Amino acid sequence: VYKFLDGIIPAVRSGLCDEVASVYSAAAKAFATLQRLIGALAVQEIVPAMLQLLKSGSEKEFGMGRRGLREVVAQRPSAVVPYLLPKLASPPISLASAQAIEAVAPVSAEPMYSQLDLVLPALMSGLYLEIELEPSGCTSTPELRDALLAACE
Repeated sequence: VYKFLDGIIPAVRSGLCDEVASVYSAAAKAFATLQRLIGALAVQEIVPAMLQLLKSGSEKEFGMGRRGLREVVAQRPSAVVPYLLPKLASPPISLASAQAIEAVAPVSAEPMYSQLDLVLPALMSGLYLEIELEPSGCTSTPELRDALLAACE
């Protein structure tokens, strides 16, 4: 398997970003198989690409990254969540990170619960910062507030 990774990993990344449900679903299953075979290397090679899409500024790329993260977390939550959440929950939490947490929370189950001590303080800090900014005339976006609140649910 290792000698074919140069071809497999880009194909899985691309498939996870596809707009067709059957394609990204198949890519997610391929990720799960790959992760079982090569372990953490699969997460380290696939998840950062999804995180980069969240930061791109393009709404389309953001959607692809969010969907890709949700799919890989749904397939292998125990392998992905411990890697993903520290990256998403590092303060100050961004809108993209809050929305990504919101997207993966419903499919992450137990691994998310075991990471709540990491996630909740970051989310609450973001909400607190928003409350502090408002009286001084500085505002955060309603989207960030909504994403922070949704991720806390």
